[in-house]
Amino acid sequence: MIDIRWLFVALVVAFLIVPGVMVNLYVYYLLTPEARRMILTKRVELHPDGALTIHYCDETQPLPSEHIPASLIHHWNYGSRHATAFLSTRPVSFLVIPYDDVLQKESQRQDDI
Repeated sequence: MIDIRWLFVALVVAFLIVPGVMVNLYVYYLLTPEARRMILTKRVELHPDGALTIHYCDETQPLPSEHIPASLIHHWNYGSRHATAFLSTRPVSFLVIPYDDVLQKESQRQDDI
């Protein structure tokens, strides 16, 4: 027979301890300035030297663009719908860029038409 006290211990862990850990992770990762790279609507401009410029598209307030030099990009991982840039910054050390968010130069757009 299972001791019912272990069921209470499991419930305490599930409903008191786990949410506390989740709140700490939220505060540590998602409330950093680097986290806005992930959650805000953006357009990304790729430069020939390997650098990135992120233009944020917030309608309520203007946000400054962010320039990430090529020296901060550790390596790239390419998927079918997005590219991931792994950065040498902490706590957020990667940037997922959907291919739809990449700005093209006007000359490249004319070639595609």
